[in-house]
Amino acid sequence: ASLVTFFDANFDKVDLITYNLIYINEKNELNSHERYEILNRSGIYDIDNNIHITQTTMNICVKNSKTPVLFDSTLKVAEDQFFITDWIMKKHKIGFTENADYFYFRHSDASSSTGNHPYICFDQMIYFFDGLYDKYRDSKGKPSRVAQALVLYNLNWRLKADLIWPYHLQGKEMQEAREKIASYIKAIDDDVILSSPYLDNFHKYYFLKFKEKQCNICFAPQRFAIYSGDVLWADESNCLLVFTSTRVKDSKLVLEGFLKSPACEFFDVDVYAHINGEKRGIKLETSLSFYSAYKSAIVTNNFRHFRYKADLATVQTISFSVDIMGHRYSTKFFFAGSSLFLQKNNAFISDKYVIRYRDYYDGRPSDYFNIERPGKEELAAASSEIERSHFQRSKGGAVYRKLIRKKCKPIWLYNDRHGVIDNAYYQFKHDFGKDDGVTRYYVIDNDEINSELFSKEERKYLIKYGSLKHKLKFLNCSKVLTSFSSVSVYSPFPTVQLLAYYGDALHFEIVYLQHGILHAKLVNLYAKERCVIDKIVVSSHFEIENMINNYGYSKEDLIPSGMPRYDYEKVGSVPEGKILFSPSWRRNLIGELVENRRQLNEKAFLNSDFYKQIDAFLNSPRLAKLLDEYGLSLDFKNHPVFEEYNRLFQPKSSRVNIISGSIEMDKYNVMITDYSSIVFDFVYLKRPVIYFVPDYEMFRSGLTHTYRELDLPLEEGFGAFTRNSDELLDELEKLVINGFEPDEIYKKRMDSFFITKEKHCEKLYNYLSEN
Repeated sequence: ASLVTFFDANFDKVDLITYNLIYINEKNELNSHERYEILNRSGIYDIDNNIHITQTTMNICVKNSKTPVLFDSTLKVAEDQFFITDWIMKKHKIGFTENADYFYFRHSDASSSTGNHPYICFDQMIYFFDGLYDKYRDSKGKPSRVAQALVLYNLNWRLKADLIWPYHLQGKEMQEAREKIASYIKAIDDDVILSSPYLDNFHKYYFLKFKEKQCNICFAPQRFAIYSGDVLWADESNCLLVFTSTRVKDSKLVLEGFLKSPACEFFDVDVYAHINGEKRGIKLETSLSFYSAYKSAIVTNNFRHFRYKADLATVQTISFSVDIMGHRYSTKFFFAGSSLFLQKNNAFISDKYVIRYRDYYDGRPSDYFNIERPGKEELAAASSEIERSHFQRSKGGAVYRKLIRKKCKPIWLYNDRHGVIDNAYYQFKHDFGKDDGVTRYYVIDNDEINSELFSKEERKYLIKYGSLKHKLKFLNCSKVLTSFSSVSVYSPFPTVQLLAYYGDALHFEIVYLQHGILHAKLVNLYAKERCVIDKIVVSSHFEIENMINNYGYSKEDLIPSGMPRYDYEKVGSVPEGKILFSPSWRRNLIGELVENRRQLNEKAFLNSDFYKQIDAFLNSPRLAKLLDEYGLSLDFKNHPVFEEYNRLFQPKSSRVNIISGSIEMDKYNVMITDYSSIVFDFVYLKRPVIYFVPDYEMFRSGLTHTYRELDLPLEEGFGAFTRNSDELLDELEKLVINGFEPDEIYKKRMDSFFITKEKHCEKLYNYLSEN
């Protein structure tokens, strides 16, 4: 009724009206759209004076006109935006009433983005942008500012979702696509980008850099300004240092973080550390920070990573400055990640030192660290002050802090993940009987323990995840050995709470055992800057090179012992005439995660090349003949996420089996897979491998997985790379005829891949004991 009333009152003024859009997520949390900072009260809005309204959603009501605007039914994406824009541009006005609401349930799962993925709709996206720029032009023939703002709005959300670039294209086609997108950005006026209420400031710089314009910088005593022509791009009074890690090790304060400043985006900058008020400072080595992939999966900015280590015995104050073309500027601090300073004027005590964060230095607005060496009475007073601060933040947290002992017998905790027996279990079994003064516990998720997995004595040292006992042992342990890097896997406390309440008092080392050899490009997940990890167990020469060159680790961060579970691989055992076919899952072929369970998308699965090619292979008469002739069997093991699709596979040959659950890999002569890290178990066994990826182009586009590249490309892997059922049959037939003997090139790669192939648990134990 309110919409009709509004139209009746403004019938000749406007053809389309909108009303409040309210998003609802899985937790029933409500969020509004940013456009309601512009549309903040009922009325008629001139679209040329409010270009960033960008009405793109269907919370609209249109006039019943004799000359209506119709949907373009040929479009699969943005047809609603064309429709809405055409209506608005008839009078260049939009109506808004605050007396109606439109509720939009929006699930956060990545699968909801499939229809907007460049692999599916890149050509349609180009058609949409071209249509906006061609149809709506100003008096000088330029794309209108309304069209510019709408293109920018779409590019912005696509940037954050990593849905701009068509990664499935290669060579000349990809270059042309990049140039096409760049041409749209270059056509957007600087002030349209800078005035957008939707863009993060640093994403504005990302888009401005596409314009390849000459920009200049103007220096003042306590601020600087960046501009191009007569348009101001940035105006800053200081530079922001984001500290991702602050900790004390061997009586040294280790400070790590990155410089986040618009100056970095357009000019060369240097970071200096100043000790005890020294003016000149020490120039720090900087590199591209992994956080430069800012609020996006792709690198958007040029944040500069730095690391500084200060000797607490000689330092009283540490401050920083930034040099921009010979001009020095002060810095402000922001603490994030695993930093110990999560609140202003916070402090912590390490041994005999009190380390404080201050936000004013030498009469200038510059943050700094202050290191105090008080006497016993002053140290006790400082300790009481810090504890009072923690008590004010959390009474429960303060109680737990009282239970942290500065000195206690060494405790090691071993963690796998719910429902998984992995490297932590095998290392625990190995270490448990050692008479070395260490008390060891294996963390379990429930009380139902398979008695065959643990001896009677070992069962006394099992602790339930999240229990009071787990919390107490965790707060006082010296090492955490975990097969999974996520803090939530091994910490009984929420991540932020852990750092804020206990970070300064904890003294354990995190040892990441891995649960497989990392070969997918997951830099944003596993880079050293982004992980709360002290040491990583590696098994191969490839990993050492990869972790150092691509993930930011040093050689000292790596333990080359090999994964503990490799001790249980039956190297040299005789296979049983069996073939294992074990592909990974695809996120585009299954539904959303609801109550910790994936919803099925059977139609998409059945229509996919992934299913069709696998089904064609499993039901191939040629495969059946090959298995019969050589007395072989083939087990098809779907990824656990896809196991509910097993019923859709109905092989005709009795020698082809659909299986689930755990498997004994040493019983198989050959493995067929795609990206699964299980492939390295077969490399360890020196058994032949065939890669089979019928949807490889979709993988390269990023549609099927959370990653779209491999650190170890399949073309450089340990077996033939096939893309359809016929190619797979050719390679399998060749292997069977040759007695499952891999080609020489693959044998050489297998022979040289692993660092060591014996006593992995013992080597890891020795390393951890000695260090």
